[in-house]
Amino acid sequence: MNNENYEKIRKAVSIQRLIMGIIVIIILWVAFWQNEGISRLIVLPFLICAIANFGEALFYYLKKDKIAKVFNYIFKISFLLFVVGFLGFFIYYAITKKEYLFLILILGFILITYFMLKDKLFKRKK
Repeated sequence: MNNENYEKIRKAVSIQRLIMGIIVIIILWVAFWQNEGISRLIVLPFLICAIANFGEALFYYLKKDKIAKVFNYIFKISFLLFVVGFLGFFIYYAITKKEYLFLILILGFILITYFMLKDKLFKRKK
């Protein structure tokens, strides 16, 4: 594939991601302001991830790869916080309800999260 075709594909994919990002941000923004209290807290991580994904696509389209990488890390960190919060809530729930078998299931998700983070967030340079 020559360089011209690569640039066309890069722009097309970036434009698609930008359009989808705008749609998702609008939907989540409306959902955020239509709800109150804890419901907003549930929508917030998805909204942050959508904004970070949109920022990454925008700067990737503008060929600012270093800035796009920053938005990629913002996405990964916000997703990590969401997953850790989710797991923390279920650990708290399992302990308070004395559902110790549920903790074994949660342990599986903790291991999956660990390996996902190890591979995606903390890559070792060779």
